[in-house]
Amino acid sequence: MSTQLRPRPATAWIWPLVAIAGEAITIFPRLRWINIYEDQAVLSGQAMQVAAGQVPYRDFFAAIPPGAIFMYAGYYKLVGATVVNQRLLTGLAMLLGVGLVAFIGQRLVGPAWAAAVGLLWGVWLPVFEEFSPYHFWSVSLILAMTAALLAARSSKRPIAAFVLAGFAASAALIMLQSSLPAAVAGFVVAWLIERRISRSVFPMLVAMVIPGLVVLVVLGLLGALPAFFTDTVVYTFQTFGASQALPFPWQPALLHDTSFWEASIGALWAIAMHWLLAVVAPVAVAVLTVVALWRERRALGQVPAWPLVGVVAVGLFSSVLVVHMSDQNFWLSCPLTLLLVSIPLKRMLAGLSPSRVAAGVAAAPVAVIYLAGLSPLVLGYALVCHTDGTGFLREVSTPNGSICTTFDSAPIVTGVLKFTSQHDGALAFMPLGASLYQITGRVPPVPVLFLLPGVTPPAEVARTEKAMRSLPVVWVIYYTIDFSKDLPAIQQLQDGSPSQFDQFLLEAYQRDDQDGLVVFRLKS
Repeated sequence: MSTQLRPRPATAWIWPLVAIAGEAITIFPRLRWINIYEDQAVLSGQAMQVAAGQVPYRDFFAAIPPGAIFMYAGYYKLVGATVVNQRLLTGLAMLLGVGLVAFIGQRLVGPAWAAAVGLLWGVWLPVFEEFSPYHFWSVSLILAMTAALLAARSSKRPIAAFVLAGFAASAALIMLQSSLPAAVAGFVVAWLIERRISRSVFPMLVAMVIPGLVVLVVLGLLGALPAFFTDTVVYTFQTFGASQALPFPWQPALLHDTSFWEASIGALWAIAMHWLLAVVAPVAVAVLTVVALWRERRALGQVPAWPLVGVVAVGLFSSVLVVHMSDQNFWLSCPLTLLLVSIPLKRMLAGLSPSRVAAGVAAAPVAVIYLAGLSPLVLGYALVCHTDGTGFLREVSTPNGSICTTFDSAPIVTGVLKFTSQHDGALAFMPLGASLYQITGRVPPVPVLFLLPGVTPPAEVARTEKAMRSLPVVWVIYYTIDFSKDLPAIQQLQDGSPSQFDQFLLEAYQRDDQDGLVVFRLKS
């Protein structure tokens, strides 16, 4: 791998802006897309609850730190909680991440290549739009930390750059606690840049700790601190992580989440491409980074830029292994790896003779297929939202504008909109219909929005049941999906026995199906 390249000042911002513009084009067609089951809907529902005056951890269960919850809550207070509004704020995190990849990469491969790598990584992010937004924000903030650390190498005021890196790392952790390995990697990089800890690690540590302490104090004043540790820290690293982990890395076929309908044709070979670039490549980068740092251990000058980036890349990869091993997380966490992989690729292409270039042109179809597997732009009809009852995506009108959903979800969404317009009283979409709150604009009346047997703690299920009785929740629109293949380690999903929540419904509610929906009505 090569040492850093210093781009001309004029290109320092132009090429990142080009990459951001390209990313915006991929985000725009998906602003209205939503499925009934989406992870992002849980965060969106929690933000709606906070905007309505509730407190996370104290008034409702949340498995994540409060950063994204309060960010989206404040945003909803200003502009309203709609599908498009949520997509716009999440899209901002994607644009920020792509721009930072393009900016960081200029030191490694030059401006044009860096922008291309940023866009190559970014075009898949809208495909994972249904993924929880705090993942996008956390990775983008780690990239901001990396950019600040690299700036410290040549800054006249390196301490200020280290402080900025600390703030970015703190924000990433407040968004997602499993980003801790990446934040720790940032401290290693700070020490490699400036061996005097008092001028590098210490100011970065102070800048990272202070915001975290402020958050803990605020949660304490709100009476939510004890539940934050049990519902977020303990739950994430014990219950959730154990249920989500997939075999690594020998079975790439199990990185199956790219088969979402949004990926369309590209999903047919994207699994293999993601496995190579987001699972295998980070392992190789980790080895090469360790070797490079070992060789540089007695060097008196600066450590080259690429091993520093490699340290953070390894930290991001480790963050994925802490909790959830799926292709979305792997891909979200591999932008720095992609930059490092492009270094030898660029050198190889630069040294090709004319005859080899001709041979490369002959192999162009193979390259097209390979790159198509890395790009969801091969979408064809899937990008078209139909209004005539045909096609894969159907348009549905809501009080806040039209949305676009899959053909099998459209009848349910239409029925829910009709039902909510005709019935008053508290209504819950359970156990996995959190997106319906965002679609209808109804604030969730329950403390837990997502009930999955074997994953949701029994105490939280009981908490939901108690809230439904005391409010009371008059109507329950029942929506669930089969997770047995996705979570083979959860025995309760494999035996098909009624869940704790299903038993509660049979005791407290009576079946009253309407408008093509499975509906339960509170017994009088």
